[in-house]
Amino acid sequence: MVDLFVENKLRSLGLMGNYQGYHCLVHSIHLIQEDPTYLDMATKRLYPELARTFGMNVGSVDSAMRTAISLCCTRCGPQVAQMCQGAQRPTVAQFLRGLAEDLN
Repeated sequence: MVDLFVENKLRSLGLMGNYQGYHCLVHSIHLIQEDPTYLDMATKRLYPELARTFGMNVGSVDSAMRTAISLCCTRCGPQVAQMCQGAQRPTVAQFLRGLAEDLN
């Protein structure tokens, strides 16, 4: 059920499921909602977990999510900035934090 809300929110930001980063973002929010400490140590805990789940390396996870976030910023910049407390080009952690807070 959580995934449906996340997917709808990402689609409202202009991101579709044909991007690998889309699936990484959806799974990230699922993990963060189960354990918020994933946000505190994204590169040490979150990225390796996503890499294992999707059969990618850590660098590919980061790149895929940054590409997806960049696409959201291009298509729906004002909405992303509002969600990320004014950040025009948010980091992955800022985007995930804003998305998680927006869904609560």
